[in-house]
Amino acid sequence: MQQSPVDRFPDSSQAHDLFAAGVQSVKAGDLSAALESLIASSEALAKVKSDRRAQAAQNAVPDGIVKQMASQMETVIAAHRARRLRSIAGLDALILALASEDDAVLLEIATRIDSLRRDLPDALEQGLARIHTALLAGDSTTVQQEKKVAQGLVAEAAKFLNAHQKPLKLCEVNPFGVKLSVLAPLSEALQAAQKSLAKL
Repeated sequence: MQQSPVDRFPDSSQAHDLFAAGVQSVKAGDLSAALESLIASSEALAKVKSDRRAQAAQNAVPDGIVKQMASQMETVIAAHRARRLRSIAGLDALILALASEDDAVLLEIATRIDSLRRDLPDALEQGLARIHTALLAGDSTTVQQEKKVAQGLVAEAAKFLNAHQKPLKLCEVNPFGVKLSVLAPLSEALQAAQKSLAKL
């Protein structure tokens, strides 16, 4: 006797009940109700399959390795955040120094620097955080999906730094005595993220 799809998943009682209800609706001639029950049964089965894949992925990788990868990703995230915030703080200090000169030209420059500061890419941290969460959950499928997204974010951030290299460099060598560094620390953070992603 051929098995129904739900018979291969005995741990899904909800799918069994919905499938049985669908069969009864077919026998009763209520095709609309039958279709609704069978769709719901299919969704329940999909969840069971997803849960099994997640568990299989978690079981396939030794717990120690998962924790190590998650710890390394957490370190990368913290380092990237620290470098980005230091860069922003330096630019903020320069903006304040320019604005305090009470000069229209310098005020305009400060406004442009503020716009540049606001545009500094920050989406990568969120992307890395999603990978960290997936690593802890043992969800290898999500890890690989988010890895591709994060690699794209690294490329976008690197493109931004390259496109704005000249104005950022001028900020770094400003004549107002404000010490700041943006290009080097952020580039190093991107390189660290890229290396970490390559290991996943």
